[in-house]
Amino acid sequence: GTVYGRGGLLSASELVKVGRRDVLDVQARFRDPSRGTILVVGQVDRAKIRKQIEARFQTPKDGDLKQGAPLVAGAIRFRDPRLPAAKPDHIFLIGRPKLNQANVKLGFPGVSPADSDYPAAQVLSALLGEYFYSRLNRVIRDEKGLTYSIATSLSALEEAAMFSVSAATQNAKVGELVAETKKILSAVAYGDITQEEVTTARDYL
Repeated sequence: GTVYGRGGLLSASELVKVGRRDVLDVQARFRDPSRGTILVVGQVDRAKIRKQIEARFQTPKDGDLKQGAPLVAGAIRFRDPRLPAAKPDHIFLIGRPKLNQANVKLGFPGVSPADSDYPAAQVLSALLGEYFYSRLNRVIRDEKGLTYSIATSLSALEEAAMFSVSAATQNAKVGELVAETKKILSAVAYGDITQEEVTTARDYL
């Protein structure tokens, strides 16, 4: 009986009306090549790659897509891949007034897999929030009743790594959830970890 009960479909009666022309129309409106984006990732010569892109994907004239030019190169912008400097307690609030719960994500610089501390970082992430009776789940979910689930993850790329905490809660409880989560993270940072927790997390992994 809610908008979530029907998945992504408006209704079965609407779906059966869709014909070939409808599919072609939506393709023309929303999958127009001029709305596309080309992403180039890696160590490349910027001037050289720009010429290669422009040579391969020409802009069609008069809105006519030329045969053999499946994509269109519009403005080409390069983004500096370096991470911005971390700011303590930097909080972004994105307002969605019609939603009755909020998603909360806390992020911190992580540990690279190349670092000798990476296995310990994996155990720390598990200890905090990767299994049901981990520290955050036990306190934030079971004792405080602030969320149905709270989890941590350690994401590692070649040049950067991130440790994150994710949860969802009632809009009115966001401040309390963030404060209690930070309290746990601070306690752990000051050595509040038992050998039993370490053993359990290590065995879990």
